[in-house]
Amino acid sequence: MNKNKGFIGIGLILAIVLGIVVVGGGAYYLGKSGAKQSVNNLENILPNNQNQNLPINNTQQVNTTTSTAPSITVLSPNGGESYIPGKTYDITWKSTDVNNVSIWLARKGASDVAELITGSSFIPSSLGKYSWTIPTTNNDINSGGQFKVVVSDKNSIPSDSSDNYFTINSATTAGNIIKQTGCGVSFSKTSDWSVISNTSNETALDILPNDHTGFSGIDIKCVLGNSITDTDAKFGNITYFYDTNKKAWMETDNEEGEGITSHSIPVVATPLFTVNGLPVFRGTGRWLTYIIPISQSSILYLNEGDTEGGSTQSLTNLVKTLKKL
Repeated sequence: MNKNKGFIGIGLILAIVLGIVVVGGGAYYLGKSGAKQSVNNLENILPNNQNQNLPINNTQQVNTTTSTAPSITVLSPNGGESYIPGKTYDITWKSTDVNNVSIWLARKGASDVAELITGSSFIPSSLGKYSWTIPTTNNDINSGGQFKVVVSDKNSIPSDSSDNYFTINSATTAGNIIKQTGCGVSFSKTSDWSVISNTSNETALDILPNDHTGFSGIDIKCVLGNSITDTDAKFGNITYFYDTNKKAWMETDNEEGEGITSHSIPVVATPLFTVNGLPVFRGTGRWLTYIIPISQSSILYLNEGDTEGGSTQSLTNLVKTLKKL
């Protein structure tokens, strides 16, 4: 009996120890399992979804914005233009982060801005354009000269001006400008000339006979194409054409007269002189004729008719005022 009781006592002790180990292990396991769950479900634990403010993958997200400084850039007139009082021209610009602008006119050599073009009020910068009719009654402007436009924010910052000066002709000179829009050119005549007719492709002038006796007038024609032939019943003919391979104006002629050499085979044409980069070729015949290629597809033909022995200075003077529009 005593031995049996010993065995029972030992078994009871082992059972108690085993139970402690099992219960302790289970408690440990449950504790570990609960910790993992609380971390993995943090969004359900933090109130009001505070987890949204936590960094993701240990990298904080930063919102950045790029600021642009206000700016104005004048596009036109930007230098080299020629304007006439009484005509309307567009002043154009581009801007960034500017609400309203004013436009000023600055004369070359003047220490102060001469004229506020837009008057006392500002105009929306977003328009990007202001159509300006050059006044004919403002002596500061219609007397002519070289100018720049200045486009400015109401606080004068930012602002921009024309890169170079443009020209406003005087009101007196402007009335003597002849435009040939077909060929895109203009001339300036003297005040004693009279315009008989003027279309886009042809102009007829008449002048008081103070240049020479028997003066009959000047005709200006715009010929579209890359070749032209001038013919005279007495002196023959001369032809000019543009050679695309040689990239030059060529000449052939069949003329008669003192000091004239005919060229039945095309040769590179030699101009009498040039005006603003444009070659001036001679015509044929006893009447003074100038032939001026404006482009590869447009040619200006000018002819002055007079009696033999008359002066031809009028046409030469006119040609020397030639400008491209």
